[in-house]
Amino acid sequence: MLLVIDSSVVAKWFFAESLTEQALIIREDWVAQKIDLIAPEILISEVSNIVWKKQKTGLITQQEGSAIVANLLALQLPTVSIEPILPFAHSLATTFDLTVYDSVYLALSQSMGTKFITADLRLYNALASKLSHIEYLGNY
Repeated sequence: MLLVIDSSVVAKWFFAESLTEQALIIREDWVAQKIDLIAPEILISEVSNIVWKKQKTGLITQQEGSAIVANLLALQLPTVSIEPILPFAHSLATTFDLTVYDSVYLALSQSMGTKFITADLRLYNALASKLSHIEYLGNY
């Protein structure tokens, strides 16, 4: 089974917070080849930005942040270029009043005909009644 995951899920692989347990189960299932994961290439910069914000607020050190970014890259999470799906993402952003960042994940999942899993409850609540392929991490 192929799943599109967003940065809200992957960030939980590195930080203990709400829904980390479910996020780690997804990672374990991927490592054990029970599922396949894919994400748009912006995921790497979005997770890195989350790491930077935690550094900036003093939750982690610069050394810890650098190690997390290195570990993120070492995972070699399959990503795809956003260029082919950007027009579709822009259309979805306009239709659903979402950011283009969020819509890129949605566009990828729709174009691949697969589920999209997010830990972003606001995003999930905005789309769950309109789209059947979005899932909340808390339900994994």
